[in-house]
Amino acid sequence: MTHNTTGSGLLVAVIGPDAAGKTALTAGLTEALGAQRRVISMHLGTPPETMVSQPLRVASRVLHRLSATGARTSGRTAHAALYLRALALAVSRSAAVGRAHRLAARGEVVITDRYPGRVPGSASGPSIAPAATSKIGGLLARLERSLYRRMPPPHLIVRVRVPVEECTKRNATRATPKAEATIRASHEACELVRFPGVAELDVDNTRPLALVVAGLSAEISSYLEHRSA
Repeated sequence: MTHNTTGSGLLVAVIGPDAAGKTALTAGLTEALGAQRRVISMHLGTPPETMVSQPLRVASRVLHRLSATGARTSGRTAHAALYLRALALAVSRSAAVGRAHRLAARGEVVITDRYPGRVPGSASGPSIAPAATSKIGGLLARLERSLYRRMPPPHLIVRVRVPVEECTKRNATRATPKAEATIRASHEACELVRFPGVAELDVDNTRPLALVVAGLSAEISSYLEHRSA
């Protein structure tokens, strides 16, 4: 493994629905490409907390506990807890995306499992309803959307394609499977993750993982060489 010093880095985002095999594919690509150069993998669905997101998360937990007391304001308190949790996640994702781009700018190859979408309803994107009823809710919704809009796009997208029926089957074999409706919704949410002008590689991930990784690593290496030229 060699450390990149040329500045010709690349940020590759692996995007796909639940149970499509994103995590396994990200790990496979990291290993395959890492045989020749330094490769860093990051998970942008649930990135590490930051000094800003952590107090927001703590406040969300406190409000969640208060909402369980049954007071008349418990409904508003529960909503506030959800809003703060969503905002904390947006802050963490924004920090992680910024770090990924800084690493790429230094010449590293960064592969991310997921990438934040920019519109409400998109995978790993804004989750506070734009029509939040309270003034505070509306303010937090606008702040959250602003954070997502300001996140720069990846350099290359690997879009994982697996039929929803196959994802449903795979999900059923997991130790803690998600509801089938959640799996189906994730397909729609992934289609909302769009970055005009960013190159995409569509991948049929129903094939053996080794074949998928071999083909993709060759394409990414070629893309990187072209980008460095």
